[in-house]
Amino acid sequence: MNFGEKLFQLRKEKGLSQEALADEINTTRQAISKWENNQGYPETEKLLVLGRLFDVSIDYLLKEEECIEEVSSGGYYVSREKAESWLMYESQSTKTIALGISLIILSGIPFLLLGEKSIYGLFGAVVLIVIGISMILYAVLTDSGFEYKSLKHYKLIFDKKYIIELKEKYRHVKKKYICMFIFFPASTLLCGFFVRIGTDFYHMNENTLIALFLPIISLGFFMFIYAIAMIDAYELLVYNEEHMNKITTKLLNKIRNKF
Repeated sequence: MNFGEKLFQLRKEKGLSQEALADEINTTRQAISKWENNQGYPETEKLLVLGRLFDVSIDYLLKEEECIEEVSSGGYYVSREKAESWLMYESQSTKTIALGISLIILSGIPFLLLGEKSIYGLFGAVVLIVIGISMILYAVLTDSGFEYKSLKHYKLIFDKKYIIELKEKYRHVKKKYICMFIFFPASTLLCGFFVRIGTDFYHMNENTLIALFLPIISLGFFMFIYAIAMIDAYELLVYNEEHMNKITTKLLNKIRNKF
């Protein structure tokens, strides 16, 4: 691991955000972010503070070394803590991105209800779009998760007891994620059906009906994205070799690597 990876791991283990760590050592969050992305090193004074804070030596922080979790057989040992941390990271990151996209979908409500010529409708739509895009960018650009990149490139090795527990846990939660996955297309079709009925038979305003059902569609899309991401995260751990050999996984990893 290099300095940035070690700093990221130590910060996460201590439960500190970038802002909290910055306050601890009297620097900025931007500086912490740069160090974790290997875009520079702190001065000696800050290194001493980091060493005392995390109870490690400066030599440990600066000396680049192979990750002790990699094994000679070409596999990568994943502890219970790292696996649970990965699942939590994917959950939090995906929720932020999904919520951002949902807000962009909801931006249609003020636009549809107040009309395209209304300054208030346009303003409300723009505000929701800006907030949504900001949330997506925040999730993508902060804490990029490079700590977990090895999970996506190596055959994973677990303690036998833990992998049995993990498979059993996935067996239960997968049902919930499949229901969330199905809710989006089902709710979208149902909303479209009611809009058609309302406009054709009851002569209701189409824009008003669409605006009425947009929250349901937005919720469905949120659940759809979250379910896909969590199924992918669990299968990366539980069915690692089969999952990594899927064409869709290989394509997704190529896209991730570009970003």
